[in-house]
Amino acid sequence: MTLDEAIKHAEEVMVENLGKTKGRNASDPIAINCSECAEEHRQLAEWLKELKDWRSGKRVKLANEDTETLIFVE
Repeated sequence: MTLDEAIKHAEEVMVENLGKTKGRNASDPIAINCSECAEEHRQLAEWLKELKDWRSGKRVKLANEDTETLIFVE
């Protein structure tokens, strides 16, 4: 699997799980599980995109709870 394929897959799983929450009560265990899974795959896709930027030499935003830092890779 390539990095682009992994990003695409994570985004597809995110969308699929968000779709499973439609029409469900927010306290429904299935809706909660699907929402959590969607959020995890959204984060995974974001991390994979950052990795791709690192590898291609583009700028990358590093973030933690306190700060965000932009770095430029030449």
